[in-house]
Amino acid sequence: MDLITILNEYGKVVNIFIQYFWNNPEKASKVLLLKDIVDIPETWLSARLRKVAAREAIEMLQKASKYYMEHEKEALAQWKEHQCTCGGQH
Repeated sequence: MDLITILNEYGKVVNIFIQYFWNNPEKASKVLLLKDIVDIPETWLSARLRKVAAREAIEMLQKASKYYMEHEKEALAQWKEHQCTCGGQH
């Protein structure tokens, strides 16, 4: 098996976890990464790699949420400005 195949599968598993934690934010905790959550994706990756993928997904969501909270007002102001200058049409 080559590295590209492993990385592609790992990426798919991270995306599965992102979707799962997005829909279940109360479970997006590294402390709660037990077997029932780590086993969600149907994959041939080892339990260790699935756990790493779950941790990465949690970190990505936390960073995205933090970025959004820090830039929410700025993004909203830019969007409103864009709506005013183009009449809401693209």
